[in-house]
This record gives sequence, C-alpha cells and structure tokens, in this order.
Amino acid sequence: MNPSDPEEILLEYVELKGSVRATAIHVATGIEVSIVGPSHAGEPQLRRNVLARLRYVMRQKSEQTDRKPDNRPGLLV
Repeated sequence: MNPSDPEEILLEYVELKGSVRATAIHVATGIEVSIVGPSHAGEPQLRRNVLARLRYVMRQKSEQTDRKPDNRPGLLV
C-alpha cells in the first residue's frame, strides 16, 4: 500500500455487544481482513489498526508470490 498510489479500500464497522468488528477490503486484490476491538475505542484507532493488518496481510501475500516454488516431496506445515 504505497501512499502515492490511489487505492480503493472499503471499511465496515459492526457493533457487537460491547465490541466492534472492523473489516477492510482492498478492492483491487479482494484481500479482506477483520479485527475486533472494544466499542469505546474511537473510529480513528480502529481504522488505524485494521489498515495496519491489511498492509501486513498484503505484504505477506506479496512475499509468498516472490518465493521460488518448493519442488521437494512432502507437505509443508
């Protein structure tokens, strides 16, 4: 998520009995992440946390595609 590139990210907040589930979806890739925080946490804090998680997941997926394929037999656990 490069700040110079305009990206479309959808955010959704759902209140659930004293907590809030924040969901972020990166429109171009379809990557979706969710976090749960206390309902007294402000919207800016929830936004910061869910966007940080989205950046983390996108970075992890990017690193997985950059790796060489493992052609060894067996299962990677």
